[in-house]
Amino acid sequence: MKKILAYVLETRAGILSTTIIPVILGSVLASYRGSTLKPGIFWAVLLGFIFIHLGTNVINDYFDALDGTDNINKEFIGPFTGGSRLLQSSVLTLIEVRAEGIVFFVLAAACLAYASLKSNGFVLLSGMLGMASGIFYSAPPFKIARTGFGEALVFLNFGPLIAFASYTAQTNAPSLEPMIISLPLGLLTAAFVVMAEFPDYNADRETGKNNLVVRLGRKRSRILYAAITAAAFSSIPVGIFWGIMPAKGLLAGCAGLLSAAACLELWKKYETPSKLGPACALTLAAHFIAGALLIGAYVR
Repeated sequence: MKKILAYVLETRAGILSTTIIPVILGSVLASYRGSTLKPGIFWAVLLGFIFIHLGTNVINDYFDALDGTDNINKEFIGPFTGGSRLLQSSVLTLIEVRAEGIVFFVLAAACLAYASLKSNGFVLLSGMLGMASGIFYSAPPFKIARTGFGEALVFLNFGPLIAFASYTAQTNAPSLEPMIISLPLGLLTAAFVVMAEFPDYNADRETGKNNLVVRLGRKRSRILYAAITAAAFSSIPVGIFWGIMPAKGLLAGCAGLLSAAACLELWKKYETPSKLGPACALTLAAHFIAGALLIGAYVR
C-alpha cells in the first residue's frame, strides 16, 4: 500500500489543472462554433494529455536525479519545486520511477491513438509532439530545460498545442482560433515554471540546468515573470478587440489580481526563495481562475 501511495505522490498531480483547462477550453470552443460534443473523444483526449503530463513530471524527476539537480536542492518548496523527493528519500528507485514514466507515456499514446482513429490524425500528431516535448524537456540528447528554451516549450504545449488538439478532435477542422484563445493559459503556465525556478536556482546553476532564471539571475528574472503575466492578461482584451474572443472573456482578467499579488511577493522575497510558496500558489490559482472564466465565456 505504501508503494502504491509513493507512485501516486511521484506524479505530482496537483498541477494537472494546467492540462485539464486547455483541453476543456478547446472542446467548449468547438461546441461554441457549432460542433456537437463527442464525449468519448473528449475523454480520450483529456486522459491522453493528462498521462503525458504525469509522464513528464515523473521522467523529469528521473533525469533531475541522474543529473544531481534534485539531490543537492536544499531550497525547494514542496509540492511546487524540487521534484517529489521520493528518489532522494529512497522511497522509490530510479528503475521504478523510469518504469512509471514509461507506463504513463504508453497509456497516453493509446488514448490519443483511439481519439485519432475516431477523429483525425492531427490529434495523434499533437500528442506525439507533446510527448516528445515532455521527454526531451529533461532527457538527452536535447535536455531542453537546460538550454533556456524550456519555458517557451512549456508555453507552447500547455496552451496552443493542447487546445488545438482538443478543438480539432471535436471538429475535424484544424484552426488557429483555439491556439490564439489559449495563449493566456500557456503564458500563465510558463509563468508558474519561472516562479518555481527561483527556489531551485542554486541547485540548477550548480548542475548546469541553465534555464532562464539561471541565465538572467534572480533579480532580473522578476521582470521576466512580470512580463509574462502582463502578456497573458493583455492578450485577453486584445483578443476581444479583434473579435477573436467574446466580450465575456474580459472577466478572466480578474485573475490578474492574483498574478499581481504573486509579482509583489516575488519582488520582495526573491532573495529568500524559501518564502515564495504563497507566490507559487497564487500563480497556479491565477491560471485556474483565468482558465475557468475563459471557458465560461464560451458556454451558451
